[in-house]
Amino acid sequence: MEQSAETIQNAVLVWTLTVLKFIQHGIMQILNFFTFMFGNADGTNKESDKSDKPKLKSVKQIPGPAPLPIFGTTLTSPALKMTNLLKANEGRWKEFGPIVKEEHLWGFPMIHLLDADHIEYASKMIGNFRPGMEILTTYRSNHPDRYDSIGLTNAQGEEWEMLHGALSPLITNLNFIKSIAPAAAEMTADFKDLIKESGPYIEDVQSLVRKFAAESSFYNVFGRRMGFMFNEVPTNMQEFLHTHDRLWRAVHQSSYGFPWWKYFPTSLWNQNAKSESLLLDMMENMIQTSIKEDSTHEGLLGGLLDVKDVSYKTKRLLALETILGSGDSVISALTFALYWISRDKRVSNKLYEELKTILPTKDSELNYDELQKLPYLKACITESYRMSNPAPNIMRLVEQPLELGGYLIPAYSLLILQWGFAVMQEDSFYKPKEFLPERWIYEGNEPRFQPHRRSLMHPFGYGKRSCPGKRIVTLYVHVLLARVSC
Repeated sequence: MEQSAETIQNAVLVWTLTVLKFIQHGIMQILNFFTFMFGNADGTNKESDKSDKPKLKSVKQIPGPAPLPIFGTTLTSPALKMTNLLKANEGRWKEFGPIVKEEHLWGFPMIHLLDADHIEYASKMIGNFRPGMEILTTYRSNHPDRYDSIGLTNAQGEEWEMLHGALSPLITNLNFIKSIAPAAAEMTADFKDLIKESGPYIEDVQSLVRKFAAESSFYNVFGRRMGFMFNEVPTNMQEFLHTHDRLWRAVHQSSYGFPWWKYFPTSLWNQNAKSESLLLDMMENMIQTSIKEDSTHEGLLGGLLDVKDVSYKTKRLLALETILGSGDSVISALTFALYWISRDKRVSNKLYEELKTILPTKDSELNYDELQKLPYLKACITESYRMSNPAPNIMRLVEQPLELGGYLIPAYSLLILQWGFAVMQEDSFYKPKEFLPERWIYEGNEPRFQPHRRSLMHPFGYGKRSCPGKRIVTLYVHVLLARVSC
């Protein structure tokens, strides 16, 4: 009975602390929101009131769906009812105009920019602060025994500069890019075999692309094949893929609805924690195996382990994030490129004719330098990025107050630049809804068709915070499409 009473007391104490924490968090969020929105009486720049310039409107005057108390527009935004992002943004523009305000929990503003001019202007003014994945940040911050960093995707400021400085020089090195081209060709040959084994009709091409993406991303780090494209995938590699799926489902779901996981150990939180822990353990085992076999010099891992002034725990996390990030990018880029090229007979025939000049036989060598002689292949890939942008929007926090479209956007506002929507508008590109690779074949320095706003194309993000592995991803996409299309 004494033990039961003690258990009940502990439970009451935990629930009491949880409720107090919930209330404290809510009060702080509300205070931050009012400070953010009403720091000045009317939300505008007081200095501008003294000039002859037209008075700028405040953030609260930006049109958008009606918010609910606490929940903001997370339950009322019409875009939430749509699975097609382009259609959702068309609806936003039609109902509210080129600048739309929605609200996250506790009324925190999220400002969508849909107009190409606004996007181009804002992109020049914003800095490098971008929202991270909060559930990952929270978990990693609470486990200093396993992490010295919250990771490259989530970090800000000096921490991000340190992580970027450790990884970027390795992953963008041209010699390294060239060195993996032969392995990319080998993996592509295996991919073609998988296609043949699938029969005349492939019901799920993305599952095949996923195997290629996993194989290539592990090769980048460890410099050896892991067996994802074998008939019998090794058990530990299957477990890695399944755990990765569970982690990203948890991360995705944590971005919607009320974040109960912040206050209670929900099933979502437990799924995230278990998946993150398992992935890190598997990464540790693979790193130690590579060190034991003295094979760390084959991929990025050797260079990463040699980086000075960065802890081993941080290097391990960077290696894991490189595998997860590059794999996801390859899946997205390849799947869409295969779709757009295969559905257009004119394009696929023209691409085939170009490829035959470089690859006259199936055994013809295809290295990095040869790929540079395929302008139509490059145009097809760039156009597939435009039609199905791997990064259709980019989120950034404004570091300084920004005047935009007659509004004063305060510092630390969240801007969502809807690139994927802007490139599909008629004032941005000629016949924007058509898959037209020829638009990227320039005559001299001029594109063949107008309008042509090349400055809107950012398929791997924008600025310093763009994907550091984009050159590697682009190489794999070029090699696979060249081999598959010929």
